[in-house]
Amino acid sequence: RLQGNENVLDFGCGGGIGSRCLANLLKDGHLTCVDVSHYWIDKSRKRLKKYSNVECKAGDIREMNIPDSTFDIISTIHVIHDIHPRDRQGTIGALSRKLKPGGILFIKERIEKSHGMPVEEIRASFSSAGLKENEYKETKSEYMGLYRKSD
Repeated sequence: RLQGNENVLDFGCGGGIGSRCLANLLKDGHLTCVDVSHYWIDKSRKRLKKYSNVECKAGDIREMNIPDSTFDIISTIHVIHDIHPRDRQGTIGALSRKLKPGGILFIKERIEKSHGMPVEEIRASFSSAGLKENEYKETKSEYMGLYRKSD
């Protein structure tokens, strides 16, 4: 659904494989890739070096020097369940603040008991951060949701 001119955050980008897909769709936009791991950010930088509209940053989103209301879209895939439970709400709150009013956050998250988190926790955490679930799809192992930040 990207128009190609958005400012997008790929949160928890890992090695940048998914980021490359996003970068290809953003002809006139900008992609910021963030991961807490310097190792994975180095991999992302190498993988995405041909894209002039992409920057990769290592660090904790709660402490990064990224202004609030910066991004039209935030994507986070298989990341939130790996954040320590005591840090999740603060991280989700930081993501919400980085999103522009009316912006969209896409989440794809594992929900298996052995490796994931409950859908109810996902919904409650994002709602507490001021994001409204607009669409969702749930399978046996994954939850995918689109959340909008109110205007």
